Amino acid sequence: MLLLSCISIGIQAQDIIIKSYQEVIKIHKKGKKFSRNVQIEGFVPARKTVSLEIPFTTLEKVDKCTIIEHWPSGKKRKIPQQDIKTQSLSTNVYYSGIKAKTYLFEAIPYKRRLDIRYTKNCSELFFLNKLVHNNSHNEANYEIHVPDGFKLLYHPGSVSPEKEQLKNGDIIYYFNLSNKLSHLRLLVHKEEEEEEAWAALNKWYLHLFALSEKTDTPIQTKTTQLIDKQAKNTTNNIIKYIQRNIKYIDIEDGINAVKPRAVNETFRYQYGDCKDMTKLFCKMMQQAGLQAHPILVATPDHVYKGDFPALSSFNHMIAAFELNGQWETIDLTSGIRETIQVCDIKYCDRPMFMLHDKNDLAHHWQ
Repeated sequence: MLLLSCISIGIQAQDIIIKSYQEVIKIHKKGKKFSRNVQIEGFVPARKTVSLEIPFTTLEKVDKCTIIEHWPSGKKRKIPQQDIKTQSLSTNVYYSGIKAKTYLFEAIPYKRRLDIRYTKNCSELFFLNKLVHNNSHNEANYEIHVPDGFKLLYHPGSVSPEKEQLKNGDIIYYFNLSNKLSHLRLLVHKEEEEEEAWAALNKWYLHLFALSEKTDTPIQTKTTQLIDKQAKNTTNNIIKYIQRNIKYIDIEDGINAVKPRAVNETFRYQYGDCKDMTKLFCKMMQQAGLQAHPILVATPDHVYKGDFPALSSFNHMIAAFELNGQWETIDLTSGIRETIQVCDIKYCDRPMFMLHDKNDLAHHWQ
C-alpha cells in the first residue's frame, strides 16, 4: 500500500497530561519548505523523569526541544536534558523510514505546569496535507502563515477559520480542532497562472513520477518479447509479467512514501510497492507504443475518500490504460490470477485521480 499521509506531527509524552496543543506553521516564501513550531501545555501527575518521543521522517528535522517549568511563585525554570536518543519505528514486516527522537529530562515536581516546545522543519511543501486533533487534550489550535502568492485550500470547506491579512500581503489562518472536527485536509500551492488545485497536484506528482527516465537494455528487451499484434494481448502480457515477477514489498521513507523508485532498479531487484509496480507498467506500455497512466486512489479502509487534492486523500496507486477507446484500470499489486481483473474506469466504485503529462487531460473521477 502506498502511504500518502501527512508528515508525523505529534509526540508521545510519557507521564505527561496534556492540557493544550498549539502549532504555528510557516510556509517559506520560496515555496519548497515549511516549519512547525509546536507548543504544548501540561503537567506530570507524579514526580518522575520525563521522556518525550517526537517522530520524524527523512524529510524532517527536529530541533529546539525544551521544557519550561512554571513555579507557583511565578518563577520559570528550563528543565535540563539528560539524554537524546534516535531510533527507528519500523517493524520487520513494514519499513516506513519514520524515526523518533527521544528527549529525556530530569524529574519534575508533581502537578507543576509545563510548557513543551519544539520545532520541525520539512523540506517538501506538499507534505503539509493534514491537521489532526489528538483526543488526549481538549482542543488543538493551528496558526498557518501563508505568504503572498500562495493559496491555501482546506476540506471540509464548511470550516470558517479566522483570517488576518498582513501589510505585506501574507495571510494568517487560525484553525481550532476538537472532537467535533478532528481532521482537516490541506493543500498549499503557488498561485501560478491561477492554476487549479488538481492541476497543481498533477504537476507536482508527475515531476516525482519521472516517467521520461531512460530504461536499460534488459527492460527494452523484455518489453519487445511481450509485444503482440493485438494491443489487448500486449497489455495482458505486461500485466502478467509484472504480477508474476515483481514481489510486492512496502518500503516507504520520507519522499519515497510518494515517489516511485527508478524503473531500472525495480526491474533489476524484482521487488517494489504499488508506485514502483505502476511506474514499471506505464514505462513498459509506453515502450510498446501504448498509453498508460498512474492513478491515485483511496482503498475502502482509508480514513478519507479521494475527493480533495491533498496527499492525505489517497493511500494507494493503480494504473489506467486505454483499450479500444476506453480507459481500464488495473491494480498491479492484486496478485497472480488466471483472469486479469480490470475495471472500466467509469464504473469503479471509488474516487480516483489519473495523472497525465498534459494538465488538461488529468482527470478526477468522483
